[in-house]
Amino acid sequence: MRVSVVAAVVVVVVGATALDDLQCVGLNGCNSHGQCRNGADNTPKCVCHSGFGGADCSKRTDNCPNHCHGHGKCLDGLCECHPGFAGRTCNLVAEACPDNCTGHGMCHNGQCVCLPSFWTGEACNVEIYNCPISLNNCSGRGECGPSDWESDNSPWVCTCEDGFCGPACDEVCGQCPKNCSGHGICKGGVCDCEGGFGGEACGNVAEVATCPRNCSGQGTCRMGNNSVLRCHCEDCYSGSDCSKSSVFCPGNCSSHGTCGCDGKCYCRPGYTGLACESVLPTCATLGYCSGNGECVNGTCKCTPGFAGKSCNLACHTGGEGDVGCHAPKHGRCLVNDNGNASCVCKPEWEGIGCQNEATEGFLDAYIAGWNPIGTVVLAMTTLVVSVFVGTFLFNYSKGQRGMNAVPGISNMRSTVKGTDYDESLIARNEANY
Repeated sequence: MRVSVVAAVVVVVVGATALDDLQCVGLNGCNSHGQCRNGADNTPKCVCHSGFGGADCSKRTDNCPNHCHGHGKCLDGLCECHPGFAGRTCNLVAEACPDNCTGHGMCHNGQCVCLPSFWTGEACNVEIYNCPISLNNCSGRGECGPSDWESDNSPWVCTCEDGFCGPACDEVCGQCPKNCSGHGICKGGVCDCEGGFGGEACGNVAEVATCPRNCSGQGTCRMGNNSVLRCHCEDCYSGSDCSKSSVFCPGNCSSHGTCGCDGKCYCRPGYTGLACESVLPTCATLGYCSGNGECVNGTCKCTPGFAGKSCNLACHTGGEGDVGCHAPKHGRCLVNDNGNASCVCKPEWEGIGCQNEATEGFLDAYIAGWNPIGTVVLAMTTLVVSVFVGTFLFNYSKGQRGMNAVPGISNMRSTVKGTDYDESLIARNEANY
């Protein structure tokens, strides 16, 4: 009886082992590198021995370079990197989350944590659309979105296209002129201007009682903490109208400029000076350069052929062309001593309008001052020739003849032949006399 019981136990054990092997037949019996066990979902799986891996324990896990730097799983010499790492040996830091969460969330442990109420999905690339049904998707004539993008609980509202209004953009409204110039809201074709602006298109600066003198140009009129418009002054300015300054400017800028925080006057157009005390000439005072020039910083730059402070004087054309001095290449139009305009021609041109080519008087170029460098060279040459001739005549009068009379020859021969030559030269000259 005892033998039968033992045999039964052996049969049961042998039967159980065979059943486990049969269950892992699809996994090649774990390739003798692991044991077959039931997984959490009651499906057979291989539990591999140390140094082996893979579903059927057929791959080595100890033959990867640098052991995948601890950032991956080794299978038959190849690294399968963990999220956030890349490279043959998993030694490179890679994007841990898909598409870096598309900028709509934060990456945490390889998973995207999306901005709540706005984005969802594995990469935070799916927008959560919370537009109320009552808005009817803005009737297809606007865009639905949060009234405050920085608040998670802000209500969704419609921003309607031009010509439509109403909560759901389902009402046809008149368009406002110039889109209210960006300083108001269009309501039923009429601009509701913001504080500080007025007019049909909100394009005019309007006085605000709580922002006196429009903040004197030294501040901005904007809403305060109590929802009331008031002046917000720039540095160094104070007061309800920003007219008080903590710095001093010379002469209070003569009321023709503003006093900067650096103590300097910044003059209005038409004024200059440390205290904006000087009046600049304007194009209007110069008759807009008489239409014959360009006004640059209060000074007329005349076109060729015209002269004068206001370009009101014209030079003679010489019968050719329509610009004085026969186009500016032949001369310049200048104001003469009589207060009239006349052409000053280049050396190679002559005539009342510099229209004729000059044929004589080659020194005119130097006399007229058109070639100052040439004038200097000519003067130096004349001086050298005069000195040379004068010295030659002086030596000749002293009895030196031929080459000896040339300035410097005697000194040169003395240097080369010595004092004996000088004595013989003197004796020869005495013998001649």
